[in-house]
Amino acid sequence: MMLDKTTKDTLDSLLSDWHHWAKKTTLVPQAGKCAMFSQAQTPRHWDSTADIDDAAIQQSTMEALDFAILGDVKGYGGLPEPQRTAVCFYAKNLSARVSVWHSPRLPENQLERQAIVNEGLSKVAANLKTLGVL
Repeated sequence: MMLDKTTKDTLDSLLSDWHHWAKKTTLVPQAGKCAMFSQAQTPRHWDSTADIDDAAIQQSTMEALDFAILGDVKGYGGLPEPQRTAVCFYAKNLSARVSVWHSPRLPENQLERQAIVNEGLSKVAANLKTLGVL
């Protein structure tokens, strides 16, 4: 299955965000929580309800993407190997904005590696469409 340009661009953006989310890093550093506000939904006290809703949607989107790529602890969902490794490294490269990371588990031939990445991206897109994300 070939992905159209808009779906590929959307998926690339989601994968870059997912890589940061999966590594539990933020692009903008935030102050820590005070114990008094530890139950608050947001670490910033000026967020509106729309901001909180957007954060909840972003969290559920990242969890759906995580399930589509890695699966869960019971072994459901996720991509089979080599596609899983290829998509994870593809997301890492998208996050770095340069293609420098390669896995020794993937073929050294760039065309074979790209075929595996494209197959994995197609499966992720199909899973995300099923989950209602795309």
